[in-house]
Amino acid sequence: MNLAFRTKNLSTEGSFQFSSKVKQFELETKKKVVKLHIGEPDFPTPDNVKQAGIQAIKDGKTGYTVPEGILELRQAVCDCYSSYSPEQVLIGPGGKTLINNVLSVFAEEGKEVIVPNPSYPAYEVSAKFFGAKPVYYNSLTFDVEELKERVSKKTSLLVLNSPSNPTGRVVGREFLKTVKDLALDNDFFVLSDEIYSRIIYGKKFESITQFKEIEDKIILFDGFSKTYSMTGWRLAWVVCNPELASLLKVVGINSYSCPANFVQWAGIEALKGQQDSVKKMVSEYEKRKEFVVKRLNEMPGVDCYNPEGAFYVFPNISKAIKNKPTAEFQNYLLEKFSVSVLAGTNFGSNGEGFIRISYASSMNELKQGLDGIEKALKSF
Repeated sequence: MNLAFRTKNLSTEGSFQFSSKVKQFELETKKKVVKLHIGEPDFPTPDNVKQAGIQAIKDGKTGYTVPEGILELRQAVCDCYSSYSPEQVLIGPGGKTLINNVLSVFAEEGKEVIVPNPSYPAYEVSAKFFGAKPVYYNSLTFDVEELKERVSKKTSLLVLNSPSNPTGRVVGREFLKTVKDLALDNDFFVLSDEIYSRIIYGKKFESITQFKEIEDKIILFDGFSKTYSMTGWRLAWVVCNPELASLLKVVGINSYSCPANFVQWAGIEALKGQQDSVKKMVSEYEKRKEFVVKRLNEMPGVDCYNPEGAFYVFPNISKAIKNKPTAEFQNYLLEKFSVSVLAGTNFGSNGEGFIRISYASSMNELKQGLDGIEKALKSF
């Protein structure tokens, strides 16, 4: 086929690809897999949010809306912060769409986009697709001196993800201040992915938005999928300077027209309604996290950092598997013990030796999964 050259830079997301493999394994073997690879809350969408969506449909809110999202939702987003106005907010149909659209206005041939490694794959994939060169910094260490070396005259955008997928680490103030200084000195923008910012344990979450002197250079990204268990509703937002928001609106018009009408009304209820569901969910995640981290660190050759946010652990198992490829262990664990996790290399080269485990699963499933992991580590 005579396809555009940039399609050669497209790659699938490891978690979705592996999910297909898990489903096929279950079909072929008739075995039930303990699924610890999925980055999706195991809690249902809160009832008040579901009812708001249902009521919106009954009220006829099923047609087109304005491309930037309805004013009521953009105002609700502003109410979550202290210094933004609705014209700075753009609502979109899911996080990947907005991330891709942001990258489309910053990434091109001759430009460089600085991305964390390991990290959510969409940043790198979109940067490559639009012709830019991804430049990586280590998101296991957040070394400020290393970061300084990554910046060049070609840098157009730097991506932050805190709390991190896949590590659960929260970026500290020193690193954020360094990003701020570098952005000012080198005239690049910062995309701050804060999709997990309300799933925090103990440590205070710090955002790059605290530095008002670079407010015009920050693109704040967040959404509903993780905090409100709305992965299938496809709803997210970005906040940025008004000029950039207007440009992203035009990009949106030409890619998705507008976000779904009734879904936006459910989003309003999520932000403005009761938050007890979120608090209960985060409390349960924290209990699971402590159990998982303790259990993993009791396994010979495993070193598991205790994350400050999100719902993942990212243990280093390199000693336990004698430095064999982690992808091989991922497949071995599935095929021999019917447990699914993701090899760290799904998130970048710095993920070799690590696996990502989601604790967005029941305590019973976590116990079963960890039993399988322990047995697999001994026999691999």
